[in-house]
Amino acid sequence: MIINHPHQHTYLNYYEKIFINKRFELDYYGSSLRDDIEYVLRNDQRPTINIISIGQTYLPGASKILKEEQFKRLKFDNIKNPDYIINNYHLRFGKTETIDLEKYTKFRDLIVDNKLVSTIYKKK
Repeated sequence: MIINHPHQHTYLNYYEKIFINKRFELDYYGSSLRDDIEYVLRNDQRPTINIISIGQTYLPGASKILKEEQFKRLKFDNIKNPDYIINNYHLRFGKTETIDLEKYTKFRDLIVDNKLVSTIYKKK
């Protein structure tokens, strides 16, 4: 479980893995959002980055933990044409979300304990 830090809450023992696999989201608290946002900021040096999340997350709130200069680089209001889309697979009940793979490419998968926790998509 130590190797999963700071995402240790996604750890599942052998029996839980069998039962939970593809039945429940792993990152219920959305803690992967900070890691995902910091990854984007480290790998994109533009002064302004338009970023959104899909599912039941609040990206502006999760971003408040960042340093002020990092937070100022982020914009969350360009829903129709963001530079990045973060999916932590915490979808609203009964909803499905799709990513237009003609416009976006997979930029990074966050994998913890061999389970997909979140994905970042980047505009092509």
